Amino acid sequence: MTPEYFALPVRTESVSAAAEEDAPDGTAETSGKKSRAGKAEKNKTAETVPEIGTVVVPMTEDEAAAMTPQERLVQLAAAVGRMGKPCVLKTRRLGYDGHGQAVIRSFKDIEKAAELLSVPCILEEMIDFDFEASVVMVSDGSDIIHFPVARNIHRDGILDLSIVPTSGLQRNGRENETCRRMTSACESFMKGCGYKGILAIELFVKGDDFYFNEMAPRPHNSGHYTIEGCTTSQYRELCHFLLDMPLTVPELIAPTVMKNILGQDLDAAKLIVAESLRGAGPGIEVSSPEDVDNAFCGEAGRGVYVHLYGKTQSRPKRKMGHITFVPMTLDSYYSDWAYRFV
Repeated sequence: MTPEYFALPVRTESVSAAAEEDAPDGTAETSGKKSRAGKAEKNKTAETVPEIGTVVVPMTEDEAAAMTPQERLVQLAAAVGRMGKPCVLKTRRLGYDGHGQAVIRSFKDIEKAAELLSVPCILEEMIDFDFEASVVMVSDGSDIIHFPVARNIHRDGILDLSIVPTSGLQRNGRENETCRRMTSACESFMKGCGYKGILAIELFVKGDDFYFNEMAPRPHNSGHYTIEGCTTSQYRELCHFLLDMPLTVPELIAPTVMKNILGQDLDAAKLIVAESLRGAGPGIEVSSPEDVDNAFCGEAGRGVYVHLYGKTQSRPKRKMGHITFVPMTLDSYYSDWAYRFV
């Protein structure tokens, strides 16, 4: 029997609305066009959701490319004058993991940041916050589920650790009032967009308040902990949506820490796998970390789950995998595991 439609999950949010219009008739998208276009261009996101202070300078790609270095500097200096320092300049498209953004604290920073203006950008107020959190949700159009909210710790603009639960949002296994307001606001945004599929929203938390940062219409790095840390994962629930199956409300199995493996961490991750294989029993020997292939997924010791993505080229700050520790608290991770990594 021929299906009435087919699903088209997209592995990147950097897809233009025009490209989506070219999708075959009958395609079921994993998000609303409004939300994906808003993510692809950050200025549209700023118009759609209540965000931290933002200055958007109307500019096309051609106009940005045609500007002289002096014109870029003058325009950025004027925008910073309206916004105030410190602030952050971000490219409207293709920014990730600290790429495509510049922190502005002084005039010298303006000179350097102006180089980004070869493409359209937005300027955002820099705010003081306690920590970043992320809410990963899945909607089938009628029901919405969300995973336990993770606290995120970054190094050099790249996600390093995701921790669940965190004392600022959960207590005795339950969401506190701030967390409930946060997840409710995120779900309301999802409904308002007519969004179906998976969506992650990053927020800055300051005391009892929170501020929208960014969103990602795909399985999210901070949601990788759900594979072993929850009763169901972000990937399983995305599959449930794609296969028109009922969504499952996730529960946290135990305190969990997810550690990103960057290029500089790859040897340490391979060594953890090698140590596990050496102790796995007779006939299994690994003489060095290099003997472990770049692709690996399995339990390397009790409650230590290693995922190496099999990328052939490793370099510093490139995401090569992740490790999930269950059960694990942040204090235990720092005392027992952090020393292994750069």
